[in-house]
Amino acid sequence: ERNINALQTHIHKAIVLGLDSNKYADVLSRANDVIADMEEEIKVKKQLKDAIKSKNIQKLAKAIKNAGQLMLNFESCSELSQAVALRHRLVEIEKVVQQLEKATNKKDIPRMQEFMRALVALGQSEHP
Repeated sequence: ERNINALQTHIHKAIVLGLDSNKYADVLSRANDVIADMEEEIKVKKQLKDAIKSKNIQKLAKAIKNAGQLMLNFESCSELSQAVALRHRLVEIEKVVQQLEKATNKKDIPRMQEFMRALVALGQSEHP
C-alpha cells in the first residue's frame, strides 16, 4: 500500500509540474489505471482473508468470484487457494451434516454412525 501511495504522490507532482500535457498524459493515465488495479487487488485479498477467517461459505464464494473477476491466480494470491480449499471443505461438511440430520430424523442408527464418522474425518482434516 505504501508503494501505491508513493506512486499516487509522484503522479500528482507530475501533474502539478505540468507533465500531464498531451505528450505525457497517456503514461500518467496508464499509471493511474495500474494503481487502481493494485488497490482493487488489495481489497480482494483482504476480502479473501476475512472470508477465510469467518469460515462463511457465502463470503468465501463472493470473495472467490471477485478474485476471478480480477483474474487473480493461485500463484500470485495464496489467499485464493486457501479460500477455495476451505469453501470446498465447508460445503462437504454441510452435505454430511444434512445427511446426518436426515438419518437422525429417521432414527437410523447405522447411518447416523456413518455420517458422524465422516464428520469427524472432515474435522480431523482441518486439524491433523
